[in-house]
Amino acid sequence: MNLFRYNLGAPNFGATLVMATAVSFCFGDPAQASINDLYVVGGNNTAYVVRTNSQGVPQGVVRTIALGNCPQAARVSPDRTQVWVVNGCDATVTAINTSTYATQTFPVGTAGTNFPTFLAFSPVSNAAYVIDGNTNQVLFFDTYTHTQTGTVGVGNTPGYAAVTPNGARLYVTNYFDNSVSVVNTYSKSIITTIVLPNTNPPGTSTPPNDSVDGCSATSLESVSPPSPQGVAASADGNYVYVVNGYSANLSPCKNGGNGDIPFQQSTVNVISTWSNTIVGTVLTGGDSADFPAFSPDGSKLYVTNTGNDDYPLTTIGVLNASSRSGGPRAVITLPNGWSGPTEVDTDPDPRDNLVYVATDQNGVAAVNTLSNAVVGQVPLVDTTNGAFPTSIAVVRRW
Repeated sequence: MNLFRYNLGAPNFGATLVMATAVSFCFGDPAQASINDLYVVGGNNTAYVVRTNSQGVPQGVVRTIALGNCPQAARVSPDRTQVWVVNGCDATVTAINTSTYATQTFPVGTAGTNFPTFLAFSPVSNAAYVIDGNTNQVLFFDTYTHTQTGTVGVGNTPGYAAVTPNGARLYVTNYFDNSVSVVNTYSKSIITTIVLPNTNPPGTSTPPNDSVDGCSATSLESVSPPSPQGVAASADGNYVYVVNGYSANLSPCKNGGNGDIPFQQSTVNVISTWSNTIVGTVLTGGDSADFPAFSPDGSKLYVTNTGNDDYPLTTIGVLNASSRSGGPRAVITLPNGWSGPTEVDTDPDPRDNLVYVATDQNGVAAVNTLSNAVVGQVPLVDTTNGAFPTSIAVVRRW
């Protein structure tokens, strides 16, 4: 699975980047869709700006922008005037002007000490939150002055974060702690820490340790804990949805590359922001899930399933946001050569109905969310000079 967009064989945040992918969604009438710029951040330290046509279908790369070393994530400011990219190995942020494509780079720590993995913007103020996976902190920044205004410690190896719509709370996933830190963004303090369960969802069963199913005790014991990845907050602020990379061990077993292992299916934990407790667990329809995003109307949650060596099928699970158990309402399988989605970002135009998928095959594809058909594919670069996308951010041009 995509472990924070770089290799964490040991917790060394300066390690070699892993090929990764990303996704972005838009919904509505394609005949009235807006023209968008898709900022696709590459593992070769480049941002590719892909322009869509008036139907929202990507047409090609219109600009490339140099970034710092090891870009991890790209996010659009609430006013859509900037795209910020965190550069892990440099401990910097590259701020891109979405009108002129001019850049400004500023530090968010010290290279070798800090390793930023993700960022989020407050929707109601001039605050930005940079997640530092090396020091286990959230770094608070002023978006006007690009200066740091505070820090707060979180769990072990934080990777992703989501802000509630009122800007009051930040939910941070901690990979090795299998937990979520809830941060008060005003006091810059921890409200609570939510521990994620290492159990199957209700209504599912762990494969028995017998010769019929083929699962050995060793294989069952060696399955990874939840390993939380991306997180998204609902539009009403009442719930956050945490994607777990490895969570459910379901029958039947399958002989994978590492021997007989139980079929693993990732889950999403639904957390009430009122009680900060888990109120539901939903299967994603695939393995090694990575990142969630809502449709503009908030009724659906799209989750990317990256697959692994034993279960290489890569899919997008489409979940009902109101579901608290069971599985996805649909599963989108990408065609050969365009597989491996990992990250999701929602187009702000509610008229659009396309999913933008950046894949580890160095391309961007558009998927119609009504038919689940691929309606457009564009390569970023030739295959000899891999872009290896790690993140995507969508800016509506007009």
